[in-house]
Amino acid sequence: MTVRGDAWRAALKNTRRDSLQAIAQRASLSGKFTDIATLRVAERECQRFRMGPDVYAQSGIVLSPAQQEHLAAGRVRCAPAGTPPSSQITLRDAEGMEAVAQPMLIAMSGAALQDVEQKKQVLAAVFETRSIELLEAVSRSVLTPQAAYAAGLPQGGSPSLDGQLLDLAIRVRACTARGDCDVVGMDQLQCGQMNACVSNLADFPAQKLFVPPEQRVPPFRSSNLTAAELLARWNDIQAFLASRTGS
Repeated sequence: MTVRGDAWRAALKNTRRDSLQAIAQRASLSGKFTDIATLRVAERECQRFRMGPDVYAQSGIVLSPAQQEHLAAGRVRCAPAGTPPSSQITLRDAEGMEAVAQPMLIAMSGAALQDVEQKKQVLAAVFETRSIELLEAVSRSVLTPQAAYAAGLPQGGSPSLDGQLLDLAIRVRACTARGDCDVVGMDQLQCGQMNACVSNLADFPAQKLFVPPEQRVPPFRSSNLTAAELLARWNDIQAFLASRTGS
């Protein structure tokens, strides 16, 4: 039986709560798809903490005290696991996802799926779970604006801007569901370079999108795009995601 959204929420919460070592040990012992998938997502998320504060300083990036604390905590949580990476753990229980388990794990790593049919199958399987957290884990590999249009998002915006709004809306809805938007808001350690820093990701749209053009983040600074138009498109995307994930 396919794992449903509440189970994925419980599993993927671990990527920001548990150490990489604990997640890896759990996956290695169980061989379950949800545990291996959680490890795959944790491995990807931990990449942002590989650079130490000295590397940021050498690049001219000034981290705030809060960002420095966030980076330090992330480096502790993401310390090398000392166990096999997700790519070397044998999948022993696909938990009802046999047909899409391997391509979904590839998508979770951030790699692009080249096979169009596999993309469709992974996206359909994710929508079946109604999990916004699982959608977040694979969306950058499988949910293009065109795929969203085919799945029910009304056309009407620029595909390029729709892609940016989709990505942001998914992340906001996922962190809201998990209750960790404050933590996720701190993840963008280079946000100061684009005036894109927020202490809580849920506040990002109101602070960085639905404002006068000069106060927005790229690529939303066009004076031809009003805050009202952005908000209307945002609401279209929110309604689409709610219909597909129920979050």
